[in-house]
Order: sequence, then C-alpha cells, then structure tokens
Amino acid sequence: MIYEYENDLVQPLSPIAPRTLPTTETDNHSQSTHGSSSFSLTRQALIDRFLGVRPVMMHCLNSIKSPEVSASLAKVTVHQLEALHLISRGRLTMSELARAMDISESAATALIDRLVAQNLVERFSDSGDRRMVKVGLSCHAEQIIAQIEENRRYAVGSLLSVLDDERLTTLVELLETIAAHATASLDACPSAASRPSA
Repeated sequence: MIYEYENDLVQPLSPIAPRTLPTTETDNHSQSTHGSSSFSLTRQALIDRFLGVRPVMMHCLNSIKSPEVSASLAKVTVHQLEALHLISRGRLTMSELARAMDISESAATALIDRLVAQNLVERFSDSGDRRMVKVGLSCHAEQIIAQIEENRRYAVGSLLSVLDDERLTTLVELLETIAAHATASLDACPSAASRPSA
C-alpha cells in the first residue's frame, strides 16, 4: 500500500559497499539446504540493499499526494485502505474480504463497520440471494480511490523515468518472478487469520 510508510522518517541511503566474500557453489548448496541463516556475506549484503531501497521508494511515493486525498484519508488506517482497494475491484462478502486480507471474519466485520461510519463503504443485498450481504465502495470512496490511483501512476512514472524501456522491462519481469514465488509460498502455508483489523 502506498501509505504504509507515510509517517516514517526516511533518509536516502548510500549504496552498500560489496563484501569481500564471494558466493561459491558450496554457499549456494548451503543456502538451498539450510535456508537464510546460511546466506553468504555477499548475498546478505544484496538482501540488505534490497530492504534498504523499499522505504526510500515508499517515502517518494507518499510525498506526491493532493491535499484533497490527504484530508480524505486523515482517519483511514493502513488496513482500512487495503480493504478499500480490495473492494474497489468488485463487491465482496465478508468472508471473501476476510480471506483476501488474511483476517478473521469478525475482524473484517469490525473493519467494515468503521468504514461504513466514515461513509466510505456501503452494504448491499445480493440480487440472487437476499440473505447474502456484500460490501461496496460509496461514491465518495470511489472518487478517493480514483485520485489515489492517479497519484500513484504519476509517482511511479516519475520514479521509473530514470530507466529506459529495456531496463524497465527487465525490472518488471524480475519483480513479477518474485511476486509469483511469494504468492506460491503463501498459498502453500495455512492462513493464521490473525492480523489486526484496525
């Protein structure tokens, strides 16, 4: 989410100098056998650099927001914003929202209650089954989400302007590979549904 690090005080990071110990075949075998605790110093340095890039980029993304969007989101938490983005793709039942956010159904209900109170979400009866209730964005929330998406595209476009199309294609493909691996790993693990709802 683009507002996750809104209150962080992030300073630009200097590139981390390469460590002197290279990755060897033994290192690679040890990594695959024993996990992250056996990463070579070189690979760990690269991981640290990767972790250092994210907050700086998020800080840049958060710095480009209209006053209207900032005012509208003044009382919206990170989890509530995540729910709004999920609901913006289509109306969801409470159980569907709970699964998508990896929280319990009762926590999802409490979260939606807060969004309804802020006039950001509305409840709708399903046309095929009046007993089934789905939640959807209010007109006010639709305008907010549209503005957020417009700001995000502008911010990301500004950040990526340093790359030509070839390098950007490579970056996107690498990120898609990481995302696919992360999704597969999450799917393989049972959900704890223990995240807070606020």
